[in-house]
Amino acid sequence: MIGKSIHLLILLFIHVPAFAQESNQSIILNEIVQLIGDFDDSENIFYVRLEPAGSEAYVELTNLLISRWPALNFTRSEVNATHELLFHVDTEITLSRISKTEYNHAIKGTATLQVTSASTQIITHSNRLSITYQNRIHASKIEQLASAWYPARVHQQNDNRPFVFLRRVFEPLAISSAILTTVYLLYNVRSS
Repeated sequence: MIGKSIHLLILLFIHVPAFAQESNQSIILNEIVQLIGDFDDSENIFYVRLEPAGSEAYVELTNLLISRWPALNFTRSEVNATHELLFHVDTEITLSRISKTEYNHAIKGTATLQVTSASTQIITHSNRLSITYQNRIHASKIEQLASAWYPARVHQQNDNRPFVFLRRVFEPLAISSAILTTVYLLYNVRSS
């Protein structure tokens, strides 16, 4: 009997998928690499620049670009580059509390890509993308969203639970009235 229940528990853990939460930075960078789209230019060497700058975000972005577009030549040095890829990101990230342990996580913003010739400083290609991402997360997963990169920081936290105002007002009133009733009753019993 015990062996069967342990076997059942092991099967339960095997079949339940683990919840992997991406950081805000990873979500945003995965969105902005789509700006390249069908851009095909394997003859040039591209230097990648990210605004606002962030060292971890820059490394992750260049690694994503190299892995997704191996035909394009990317460099981390401005010296050898024939073109510059400038990614500019502007986002607003909100966490809205919808229950005691659950939050609505939303990322909205824009990302632009400009490809500039290194020798002439002329923009040869430009693209703009609207970023929209939304999911629900558990309160314990909020720390995994954090990043030092400014566009990946949470800008606003809201509490959208129903009747929160009533709870905040009603609880202190209920506690105060219970204490006052207890004091009044004890005083009356003592007085009589």
